[in-house]
Parts: sequence; C-alpha cells; structure tokens
Amino acid sequence: MKNLAFLQNWSFLRAARLLMGLLVVGQGYSMQDSFVMVMGALLVSMALFNIGCCATGACGVNTPIQKDIDKTPKTIEYEEIKSS
Repeated sequence: MKNLAFLQNWSFLRAARLLMGLLVVGQGYSMQDSFVMVMGALLVSMALFNIGCCATGACGVNTPIQKDIDKTPKTIEYEEIKSS
C-alpha cells in the first residue's frame, strides 16, 4: 500500500487539479450533463495518477548534436558601416 503512486509526491498544482476535477464532476452531476462529468473525471484521474498532457515526454525540444567540436577560437570579421 506504501508504493501506490497516487499517494505520493502531492504538490499544490496536483491538489488544485483534483479539487477542480471534483468540482467539475459535481457540477456535471447537478446539471445532468455527462460530457462535463467525463471532463471532470479526466481531471481527477490526471491528479490521482500524476499524469499530464506531456506524460510521454513528447513536448521536449530536441537539441542538435555537434559532431565535430573544434576547440580553436574562430576569428570573426566585422565590416564597419558608416552613415552620413
């Protein structure tokens, strides 16, 4: 029972997501709207299982890999532009 993921690592945003989901489920129940209840249940499940929209890490940006790293400093040439 100690190793259940939904009992560990609670943050403010995770608790807020759970509270918001419970409020949305309650509102959907009072309006008799199943779509709103499903959306609230989605928020509750996201909070309980600590998942989000980027759970698979698909939101990361790939950084280019530099294959040939040259340690010598490069000289940069500048051209002076004068305005009259």
